[in-house]
Amino acid sequence: MRLAATVLTLMILTSTHTDLAASTDTAERHLVNFVLLGATGDLSAKYLWTSLWKLYQDEEEGRGTRRLRVTAAARDEPEAGTKRIRALIHDATTMCDHGNVDDANHDSALCQKNRREFFSAVSYRQLKRKEHWIEMCAKLNQTDQEDKWGEEVARIFFLAIPPFAYPEVAQAIRSYCRPKEGTRLRVAFEKPFGSSLESALKLQQQVTEGFAAEEVLHIDHYLGKAVVRDLLRLRRQSPNLIDEKIDAGRLLRVDIVIRESIDSKGRTRCVCVCVC
Repeated sequence: MRLAATVLTLMILTSTHTDLAASTDTAERHLVNFVLLGATGDLSAKYLWTSLWKLYQDEEEGRGTRRLRVTAAARDEPEAGTKRIRALIHDATTMCDHGNVDDANHDSALCQKNRREFFSAVSYRQLKRKEHWIEMCAKLNQTDQEDKWGEEVARIFFLAIPPFAYPEVAQAIRSYCRPKEGTRLRVAFEKPFGSSLESALKLQQQVTEGFAAEEVLHIDHYLGKAVVRDLLRLRRQSPNLIDEKIDAGRLLRVDIVIRESIDSKGRTRCVCVCVC
């Protein structure tokens, strides 16, 4: 969760103007539209909603210049999707229920107030067909006309969806959801993707076409996990072991363990194709 919060924080900070982040004038708030695709999925449920709530709370309590508005998008029907999103937000904000705040600077009453406002700042959109995209993007384009949100300075899309859907979604963002000139766009894709180097390069070309280099972010949350970071530490501390003892002539096998409660079926193809 800490890693997800850090990633989302960096996305927002790099998507908004530097002078806004440094401003101390809180009379004028600036809108950041955050669109979470795959909002009802496992990644969102486990990490992203808690991180979005923390970001929202920090911005509101710190009276920053940014206001976070979240559009939760998934394939669920509107009624079912809205119900699911509200349940996920409730679970992500339980720290407010019993005064269980994790920071001495957080006030319980303020936490409850921010929680109610966070519910109001999140809306659900079903995304299955072209007309759904057009409707959602038209709504996003109207937000900077609403005084309560302020001027839109950044629009962020986080794709917590299977990689096979990336090209279609990237095309939809390019066709319908590019913000007006002067508003920064960021599109984040989860990595790794592809079942081989060739397929990964092809997908990379498909998802980046039509975007400026600074508009595309690749997020590999596995590289931030402690056990993966420790591999580099092991290499630095034991150079002889890695460079002289572990090679194809001495290595019998490599075991990759996915320690999660959800089924890993269909999620290990890249490992099997590229390594086995």
